[in-house]
Amino acid sequence: MVKKMQRLTDFMVATSSKRMGRPRINAEGEKITARFREGTLGRIKAVLREKEKQSDFVRDAVEAALEARETLDKISGT
Repeated sequence: MVKKMQRLTDFMVATSSKRMGRPRINAEGEKITARFREGTLGRIKAVLREKEKQSDFVRDAVEAALEARETLDKISGT
């Protein structure tokens, strides 16, 4: 018994228009390229927790710095 081979183009392609993959973390225009002083990336890598991503560490560090400055600004009235 011989089966007829189907071409890949014979198969239905997804009908949904939804994108696959991970959801966007940031909105368009919320991207930045940063350059660090020599040795900074090595220091970051040295303190990363197991399975922690470098980008998550940097994102969290920036958020913490922003919150600290915003709090100081509220206290000082600036």
